[in-house]
Amino acid sequence: MLMHLEKFTVKDIVHIPELQPDGWSDITNDITGYITNDFCFPYKAVINDRIVGMGALIIFGKTGWLAHVIVKNDYRNQGIGFAIVNDLLNIMKSKGVESVQLIATKMGESVYLKRGFRITSEYGEFRTETTISNEYINPNIIKTPNKYYNELYNLDRQVTGENRELLIKMYLANSYVYVKNNMLSGYYLPDLGEGTIVADHPATGIEFMKSKYTGISKAVVPYENIHATGFLLNKGFKDMGIKGKRMILGKEVRWDPMGIFSRIGGNYG
Repeated sequence: MLMHLEKFTVKDIVHIPELQPDGWSDITNDITGYITNDFCFPYKAVINDRIVGMGALIIFGKTGWLAHVIVKNDYRNQGIGFAIVNDLLNIMKSKGVESVQLIATKMGESVYLKRGFRITSEYGEFRTETTISNEYINPNIIKTPNKYYNELYNLDRQVTGENRELLIKMYLANSYVYVKNNMLSGYYLPDLGEGTIVADHPATGIEFMKSKYTGISKAVVPYENIHATGFLLNKGFKDMGIKGKRMILGKEVRWDPMGIFSRIGGNYG
């Protein structure tokens, strides 16, 4: 079977339910966002005019992410996933990307290892049946004033090693920063993915977690961030043993897992 990639366009949105993997949250909003954002490049995998899978590229200059690499159930175990990844990586290379990252599911991990990706971290999923309530909200957490936008972008680059300004700026209207003595040390974007929290100090990250996890029963953080995992366990969350492997191909990206107190999602880290 000869497979090739074509751009995933608005007219293909009707096929998203056919691609929806079991156990994943609804992928419709993510795929629709890829179509409309200039830094995202979604593709469909086609065999004999049938969509058999898909994958997306997210590019932040010299760094990028693979996301939503999916093969339909009845086309699995035929090498299609590997072919999709290989073709996407060739496109990445043609666009000048030097470092490609992703968060692999258990099913996809072997495909990426085969292609040469290296494991750099693990994300743990934590859940609780009794959500946090009546937590004290630190008065240093405020809605983000325009004057702090550049500091927020700089903090994100410091923690992630990437320039994600094009992504972050779309979510600043409903965003929060931690400011003390006119210095910004963290941010929270409730509407970006799972509600990302980035901070340059453990105390700042924990204050945001107190706010975020009021009424929320699921959290995903890097295991290296012992302050975040410790907070969750102390508040009654349980480690579900569901590990997402963060992987990279190409040049190393200098990022700090201790600065991530809530990830965006499997597509951005």
